[in-house]
Amino acid sequence: VTPARLHLAKGEALLRADPPRARKHLERAGKLAGDDTSVAAEALFRLGELAAYLKQYRTAHKHYADYIKRFPRGRDVGRAYFRRAMLEWTALDDQAAARDTLRALVRLHPDDPAAVKARAWLKLLASGKEKSRP
Repeated sequence: VTPARLHLAKGEALLRADPPRARKHLERAGKLAGDDTSVAAEALFRLGELAAYLKQYRTAHKHYADYIKRFPRGRDVGRAYFRRAMLEWTALDDQAAARDTLRALVRLHPDDPAAVKARAWLKLLASGKEKSRP
């Protein structure tokens, strides 16, 4: 077990119980990951989740965008796209950006489980539904 993986595990364990300590461990895991892209990717995705939980929506959006850019084939790339789109829709009030993000998810990762949800949302948006969560 590497120090990066230990920090990742500690950060994940503290996500809800102690968010400031969780953030420190997740950031440290990302820095220590080196060539271990799975740890770096997981730490970055969890930082996005943590920021969203803390209602730091712009920070969460940035983490998800960074994840998509740095790990385009990452295990959680579909979830990162989808969560980014939901932040754009609900917290950042940018429906056009949400549509673009959902379309990119469907186009680039059509077999990802998150693409199923993205298609449903795109259908909902095409129907002219006002801003709300189904």
